[in-house]
Amino acid sequence: ALSTYGEMSGRDPMSPEPIFAQARVYAAAKDYVRAREKAEATLLLKQNYVPAHLLIAQLEERAGNLPKAIERMQVAALLNPSEVGTLFQLGLLYYRAEDFESAGRVFLRAVELNPAYSNARYFLGLVYDQLGNKAAALEQFERVLALNPGNAEVERIIANLTSGKKALSGISSAPENRKQAPV
Repeated sequence: ALSTYGEMSGRDPMSPEPIFAQARVYAAAKDYVRAREKAEATLLLKQNYVPAHLLIAQLEERAGNLPKAIERMQVAALLNPSEVGTLFQLGLLYYRAEDFESAGRVFLRAVELNPAYSNARYFLGLVYDQLGNKAAALEQFERVLALNPGNAEVERIIANLTSGKKALSGISSAPENRKQAPV
């Protein structure tokens, strides 16, 4: 795959796509140094190539460099401000960094763009809970439950909030660290 993409790059040296494809191959092979090099090379050809910024953000997060991951994800969100998936990822990075104010703004924007985005609402509810706004948190989780009837975790969170507990009280795994989104 790498040689084919290299050949394609030679045929169209101004296109960022073959170089970025190489970055993805390196990332899949867990060669994160070369993946980053190729992603950065992609940006030399096209500074506003959103997929390269997203990949670099993921590589920074994997390396444990949350501030750099946030910086890259901010660039991706600025370049594509109506992409709710990018907004969600940026909000999640802010949440992991415990910057709940910023996370809340980003998750709120995501649900404004897509009112049925359950995972953004879920984390917006968690943000409100962290900030001490139980009523707003409860409202978000009730909307998540309406979109996902019978979700036991969301039902538990609503029960927690209603009884004055923290949203995640008694829930063992932190949702921001799971491989799958909560809803």
